[in-house]
Amino acid sequence: MTDRVQLPEPPRGVRETAPPYRAVLVDVNTVVALWSLPPSTVLAMIECGQIRWAWDVSTHGAHREIRVWLRELFQSTSVRTMGAREVVEAVIGYTAEARLRASTVRRMVMVPHVTIHRLTELGQLEGSVEDGKLWISRASLADFLTRRLIV
Repeated sequence: MTDRVQLPEPPRGVRETAPPYRAVLVDVNTVVALWSLPPSTVLAMIECGQIRWAWDVSTHGAHREIRVWLRELFQSTSVRTMGAREVVEAVIGYTAEARLRASTVRRMVMVPHVTIHRLTELGQLEGSVEDGKLWISRASLADFLTRRLIV
């Protein structure tokens, strides 16, 4: 049986759970392709706060791996008033599961599996292996996203 955590009610219009089969955060190249902008412009928009919900999910500080909340790309006006905790909960999904499969987190954050394993080794994410599968603590993922938010 899986442990459950108490979550706030999702805001109106937000899906009950984040689909485990697609990215919720996307890389800068996706933003470039969707908005037909050069990468330097997208990065400048992130740095000045024009794109508010962006995270550095890198395993080391020298090279940034920026991810942007996909919902902001299509609903930027409605998400600008949301707080960080509310956005992190929406990114992870309104599920009561206390842990998520590493493969789900990998697709959600759009990183290779080695990145998830490395972040776990570095103590950035808390994980445990059960039946040969890596499980990531939902709380540690929320903490990670809160710490790595680019402001």
